[in-house]
Amino acid sequence: LNLGGPMVDRFDLEVLGGDFTAGALQPVRFGDFDLNTRRSPAAPQDLDVAVRRTDLRPMPGTEPATLSIRGTLEDAAPVLAGHADTVFAHFLNQGLTFAIDALTFESGDMQVAAAGTVDLGANGYLNGTVDVAIAGFKDRLPYISIVSP
Repeated sequence: LNLGGPMVDRFDLEVLGGDFTAGALQPVRFGDFDLNTRRSPAAPQDLDVAVRRTDLRPMPGTEPATLSIRGTLEDAAPVLAGHADTVFAHFLNQGLTFAIDALTFESGDMQVAAAGTVDLGANGYLNGTVDVAIAGFKDRLPYISIVSP
């Protein structure tokens, strides 16, 4: 993405509903999808990211869910200058760190909140620490079959 300047300051995308499909998996219907990115004011080499999906239905028969994630991808701001290859090369050589400021998932009475840091290493392994709080579920988590089949 090169719009004639050295770098775009931010990129915003909004999709008003649709289906997400991946391979042979069942399509996942969602309402709105918002993606907002900007060069981090605190560290210009980093990329602040916010994603929100509403009316998400991960499994048939479940209540609609809303997923929101806000955080920072370290050393990823070059994508705003159209240099995704630089970020990809950095990832392949050194890995990529995502600092999760806030992650929320809400479905019916259940609410999940998380925050922490995740490193995706150049070896493909995830490392890090994420604190998770779950509230408002009865008897059994409705998505346990996805997490632990």
